[in-house]
Amino acid sequence: MAFENFKKKKFSEIIAQVTTKGRDPYRKIPAILRLGKKATEQKGFFDYNGIIQESIDKNKSSDKYEDNAVILQEDPITKEVSILIKDTVFRNNFFKHIDQTLGFSTQAKTEISKSFFTQIGTAVNTMPAGERYISILSVPFEEPIGTVTASISVTEAPGIAYNPDGSLRNRKITYQNTSSFFTNSHFFFNFDNLTNNSDFGDADQILATNKLVAAGLSHITRSFKAHTNVDSKNKFYYVQATPIKQFSIEMSSSNNTASFFALTSSFSGSADFGVTSGSFIGKVIESSSIQPRFYNGTTPNGTGDDTDGSYIFSVQKGIIEGEGEFAFGEDNYAGDVGSNVAFTPQQMVVWYPPQYNYSNVRSASFYFTPYPENMHELNTGTTTKNLVTHSIALSENTGRGELRTVYWLNHTFTSSFTGSFGNFNRHQLRTLTVLGAADHQLPYMNTSIRRFGKKNSDANASHLWKDSALSQPVDQGYYVHSSSFTQESKNQMSASINSGPGGLNNANHTSSFFVMGVFKHPFTQLVDSAIMNYTASQEKETGVTSQTFMTHHPIASCIFLKRYDGEVFQYQPQDGQAIISESVG
Repeated sequence: MAFENFKKKKFSEIIAQVTTKGRDPYRKIPAILRLGKKATEQKGFFDYNGIIQESIDKNKSSDKYEDNAVILQEDPITKEVSILIKDTVFRNNFFKHIDQTLGFSTQAKTEISKSFFTQIGTAVNTMPAGERYISILSVPFEEPIGTVTASISVTEAPGIAYNPDGSLRNRKITYQNTSSFFTNSHFFFNFDNLTNNSDFGDADQILATNKLVAAGLSHITRSFKAHTNVDSKNKFYYVQATPIKQFSIEMSSSNNTASFFALTSSFSGSADFGVTSGSFIGKVIESSSIQPRFYNGTTPNGTGDDTDGSYIFSVQKGIIEGEGEFAFGEDNYAGDVGSNVAFTPQQMVVWYPPQYNYSNVRSASFYFTPYPENMHELNTGTTTKNLVTHSIALSENTGRGELRTVYWLNHTFTSSFTGSFGNFNRHQLRTLTVLGAADHQLPYMNTSIRRFGKKNSDANASHLWKDSALSQPVDQGYYVHSSSFTQESKNQMSASINSGPGGLNNANHTSSFFVMGVFKHPFTQLVDSAIMNYTASQEKETGVTSQTFMTHHPIASCIFLKRYDGEVFQYQPQDGQAIISESVG
């Protein structure tokens, strides 16, 4: 029979039994009660987004809040749950249901309320004070909403510190949660406390946990899986108890320190330390032994110098959950692999130190061809070849895609691929001392350390942005420089004498074009047996796990050569050595 662990049992018996376990209500209240036909929004009786949230989240600033107002126990075998609701919360929920949801007349509502007090209210009042909880029994997938998928992106990064007029910019990180069928989220920002280098909020979360344990209430401490080897009950997470599609945090920078502030509240209950809107949520030191990272760095730790630009970063993590046991760390989690999308990898958000301003920003116009969202399901080589070829119009006088301006941080060009767009040397490209040089620039693509775009190598290349504040990441795809179609660029391509398999080989390359691939990649090599393939995005590769360090922001990843004879190659330039190209498709 169903609900055997919960039927005919008092509150104290349910929470004391070893056959069930306490779980977080905002995680485990089934979807039928929060989204489905039993929810208030669907004319049901359960007001999860109203009365329930006001009663369990102290940051709602409601007079209805009570510690332990709602407690949830789960049968670990059947996944059945008992949602134990304090009598005061049950009354508030019931009255709202008959007052606002059912649409009764005033007289009918009065009669129903009187009947409620006579039958249920009186019965509850006769219970011992510690037993006054009403049990609502439910089970996941009673009304299926779909299996959760996880997808988090950053649509706005802090960028540079200053506006063109020299005034300070309002800097933010904006997160876009495009996950499907999710009910709640946790975010690990990885910021430090103001006074030391310990993670912000951990000490406060530990105090909340210890208080519950000391009061004999360890059955309601946190129950979700931490993304690190530290127990979740001792980690601060920015908890969202309802589906939030977009939110932002604010950043300020002074004295080599970036400080971050919440713009919206996070969930705060008896088991969870949360923050209110406007609260400080941590800092990042912008100059130390590991900060900043240099674009011309030669190692994963960023060894190099700032002659070609530097950036600051923080590695962050989102944990997305939905109906049932499919989330990270749960019993039925489908595995920590790319084919299971109920997780997010650890992702790096990037911004720039205060030493940079608007004068350090460079840009150029490119024809853009978008990257297929389902590329991981396609024949990558053939698809890439077709997309690169299609990015050039049949007339070979223009690109086929949308013309977009792309921005990046200035660099020296002394160790960077410069393309073949006419008679400009690196000094002219850097200083813009020759008329027209500004229209022929390219992002930083390091060729002095190794062949640019080579597999199984670290990437040393510019992050690319849609705006001059370097805050809005570009879209992944294929970018053809607008100057590729000038006659002087075609002449220079044709006159090239580079050799090597798939290279220019002294042929007439008037019909050859460079196409820049711009994708997302891990910023360590340990993906797919340590092979980094820069000819495509690795965002959804099977080798990407919840522990992988991915970047939120696309970089200049590789250069494709669409050759005069219609063949496509990955073009790998390296200073002082022959050009080596690999066939694509």
